[in-house]
Amino acid sequence: MTSVYTRHGLLVIPLKQPIMTKYYGFVLLLMTIFYASCAAIETIFKAGMYWGIFLVVAVIALIFFVISKLFKKR
Repeated sequence: MTSVYTRHGLLVIPLKQPIMTKYYGFVLLLMTIFYASCAAIETIFKAGMYWGIFLVVAVIALIFFVISKLFKKR
């Protein structure tokens, strides 16, 4: 088994395995979780935006309907 050495300032630290290869799985897991969370939040905001647009159009249509009924000639 060969040792890997890393330099930290003036120190030389022997490592049994490189630091990055030790954490690749963990970093990949975190990236997957964060990406999935961001995608879920993006979907929620898109749905909220479309729901908001629908409500604004519905309220405007309701206002026009009420105004047309109030000022309709009998």
